[in-house]
Amino acid sequence: MRIRFFIFLFFYSVLQVNGQQLPDWSGFYEVAFTHNPALTARWSRAETSIIHRMDYSGIQGAPQTTTLSFQLPFIRPVTQSGIGAFLTHDEVGPAKTYTFQATYNYRIRPQLFGYSNDCLAFGLGAGIKSFQFNPNNEIAFDGLAIDPNLIPQKANFNPDISMGIFYSTTRDLYEFESHYYFGIAMHKFIPVSDDLGVLGKLSNNTQVMVHGGYRILPFRSTYYIEPQLFLSYGWYKTVHAMAACRVEWENLLWLGAGIGSNRNYYGQIGFIFDGQSKLKFLVSDGALRLGLKVNNYGNYFGKFTGLGGELYAAYTFDMDLYQ
Repeated sequence: MRIRFFIFLFFYSVLQVNGQQLPDWSGFYEVAFTHNPALTARWSRAETSIIHRMDYSGIQGAPQTTTLSFQLPFIRPVTQSGIGAFLTHDEVGPAKTYTFQATYNYRIRPQLFGYSNDCLAFGLGAGIKSFQFNPNNEIAFDGLAIDPNLIPQKANFNPDISMGIFYSTTRDLYEFESHYYFGIAMHKFIPVSDDLGVLGKLSNNTQVMVHGGYRILPFRSTYYIEPQLFLSYGWYKTVHAMAACRVEWENLLWLGAGIGSNRNYYGQIGFIFDGQSKLKFLVSDGALRLGLKVNNYGNYFGKFTGLGGELYAAYTFDMDLYQ
């Protein structure tokens, strides 16, 4: 009974303050454009990917997120642009959210701070978001029925708009080159709310996300080390921070780890299979990237739950090979 009581309170609190909850920066930086549209097709490769994430394993109705995405760069000698799109399905107990957004970025070489091959990108994302609430999926006390005042809510649709800026001291053709970068994005430009009856209102309000990092390539190496920092801020003065570090060996594998202010810490590993690997018959001129991330919460909820996890799979294709 104690566990079920905890679960009920957990999902109740999620629904009450969801508008103030700020997302974790995915450990898979390849899909960072879902946080900042200016990062759409950041490097010179097209990518189709899928990510599935689950937190608090072992609990019925635990949060799950699945994202399908696509990115395509358009390469030119001086200015470049990229397009992308993603579809995300979030499910937490009785609440489901679907988000579709198409993104576009435009890049220039401003040659700031003495860097001749830098890149400044401006991004825009526009789409729709649908929310649905079904109390039949709620988990309540032992021996008690679901509150009859909770009424299922039909799926509604609201606009979803985001904007972002991203600056890097190197352009997209030089992925394996030391450089600094930073970006800022704003999400949910049009605040919306849904009335859940006795549970109050579920609100989505504007959020600001800031991130930056430094990619270091030791002399004559085929790998890089990349520490980065992510900050997000909600209009209700909710702040979330996460620090992470990643090491990647070119066309081979990567390792990463991070920790957040919500005491969420993770580790990840990924493998890259290109035309020189044993899967060359499958990838042709592209590359298959497979990643696994495992996370745990060191907060109060973590005492009652198992590990969380995230799976990443993508097929990439270098567009600059044919320029």
